[in-house]
Amino acid sequence: MSYATMEDLMRRTPDGEILQLAPEDENGEQIDVKTVELALSDAAETINSYLAARHALPLSVVPEALKRINCTLARYYLHKGVKPEDVKDEYEKAISWLRDVAKGVVILEDSSTGNEPEQAGDVVFRGSSPRLFSHRNMRGF
Repeated sequence: MSYATMEDLMRRTPDGEILQLAPEDENGEQIDVKTVELALSDAAETINSYLAARHALPLSVVPEALKRINCTLARYYLHKGVKPEDVKDEYEKAISWLRDVAKGVVILEDSSTGNEPEQAGDVVFRGSSPRLFSHRNMRGF
């Protein structure tokens, strides 16, 4: 399951870029839908590999942020060979964000209510124990 559609990808990329990256024929007049859907699917699998650490999949509601990330990753996958600098930068930011989701630093918003889900558990701060080896304790050794 992809988090974004081909239409989402088209809205989030510069005009004509998808046609250039995935032409159906030599004339470049139509988009190869299968190639674009494969890139979106590959991007969703990458997303799922990070989400699975903290979320039951599939998600019941897809946050807008995941649609954006899905499009960013798919755009990166559609670029073959050397990728433009802006595409690489956006990809790296997206992967960093996904890592933060997996660590629990970023919490996915429930877009059906506009509220963030509550976190389970309390925050625990642990102080350090007294030093075992200090100048005072080691005197005479």
